[in-house]
Amino acid sequence: MAHTIAAEFGKLKRVLMHRPGRSFDYVTEKTLTEYNFTAVPNLELFLEHYDQMTSAIAERDAEVLLLTDVLQGNAEALKYIDMRPNLVYTRDLAVMTPAGAILMGMMLKSRQGDTWVIRAALEKLGVPILGEIAEPGWLEGGGVTFIDDRTCVASICDRTNHWGTKQFCDLLFSSGAAEEIVLVPMTAGAVHIDGVFMTVGPQVALIHAESFNVNPARILRKDQPIRYVNFVDFLTDRGFTLLHLTEKECARAALNIITTEPFQGVGFDTGARLYKELEKFGGNYTGIPSAELFKGCGGAHCLTCPIERV
Repeated sequence: MAHTIAAEFGKLKRVLMHRPGRSFDYVTEKTLTEYNFTAVPNLELFLEHYDQMTSAIAERDAEVLLLTDVLQGNAEALKYIDMRPNLVYTRDLAVMTPAGAILMGMMLKSRQGDTWVIRAALEKLGVPILGEIAEPGWLEGGGVTFIDDRTCVASICDRTNHWGTKQFCDLLFSSGAAEEIVLVPMTAGAVHIDGVFMTVGPQVALIHAESFNVNPARILRKDQPIRYVNFVDFLTDRGFTLLHLTEKECARAALNIITTEPFQGVGFDTGARLYKELEKFGGNYTGIPSAELFKGCGGAHCLTCPIERV
């Protein structure tokens, strides 16, 4: 199959998702911290809103591939899936590049090991595997985004370490999947960049600028000296139009959108103000009820792993 991945705002053709089931039985009042949930989800209501989301994505001409459907017949994988509630957040497990998928290195105990299931699914779908972030490296998919076809941004955050970013950069440069990598230090407590920065169209991005004004970003190009820049200034110098979000909006996953094509996509109902502002770019977004879906601390972007964009 084709696996060309344009920037984050390219036309979405295929996306890998996981509709949870018995795995949510593991999320109890005693295990909330272990699984990074804020409250025990109501599975029936969660699935009702999750199905609204998958339908909204499919209505925008993207094929939604469910993990359990792809791995049907793989008894070992299906048994494992039933034990892992965080697998619903497929975004963090793999990043697609023009050269193939990179399987990520997971920091949380409740996520470590999950990448083997995604590997099995991608291999069955015929998606080439470029490499994997190996221990002791950490780097998760929500911390990575391509702002254009040749420029990758990776955040240095609470779930990233030096070994993870080093392996990731080596894979991108050695394969030619990127010409430029921007390593962006996040403020203390930040989990992933997709909660505070997102491109939604050519040269247009959503941002919480205060998250990037503490430490300079590093620009890496193969065989060239490292350059240091303020990330917001870097984007402005590149000609980006930046739409600014408040801290409260970011905390409610308003920015965490799955783009299906430029200025089109699916997010949470908390992004209503943002969607209205994007109408001036021809924007059209579907807002999904978020209260139940957000109990696992992930937004619409977190719930989706694109495997084909054009």
